[in-house]
Amino acid sequence: MSKENLNSPFKIIISNGITYREDDPKTPYSGAFNWTAVDGSAITSVYEDGFLVTQLITDNGLARSKTLFRKDRSQEITIYDDNGDIYIRNQIVDGKLDGMTEIYTDGVLLITTEFKKGRKNGECIVYHADGSINKREYYLNDVKQD
Repeated sequence: MSKENLNSPFKIIISNGITYREDDPKTPYSGAFNWTAVDGSAITSVYEDGFLVTQLITDNGLARSKTLFRKDRSQEITIYDDNGDIYIRNQIVDGKLDGMTEIYTDGVLLITTEFKKGRKNGECIVYHADGSINKREYYLNDVKQD
């Protein structure tokens, strides 16, 4: 059993990939767990039945990143800019980009790109600020198709 040394009113322990409160090591933990990272960022981790389902990192009250953890072990990671607007949203499977990646500027969608196993595979669209399509490209294993 490994212990996480975190700044919270209670401690959690992780055993065989399942999270428990230290004071109730037989019941998988469900609920929010708030703590502060060494750099001062506030982190809220939400658990259901002992499994991490979402983690939000904030700095000075602004969201910096949010990660959704799915039962199939895939993740959706959203990164926010200095104004708290979405900057990048990625889909991750087995530690690699897999699915749609979206890039924003000032909260406005700029680029969408499809990935499979860490490589561009599918459509890449670049948008104008008004949302209309500027450019559309297709990729197969990171190679642009004509």
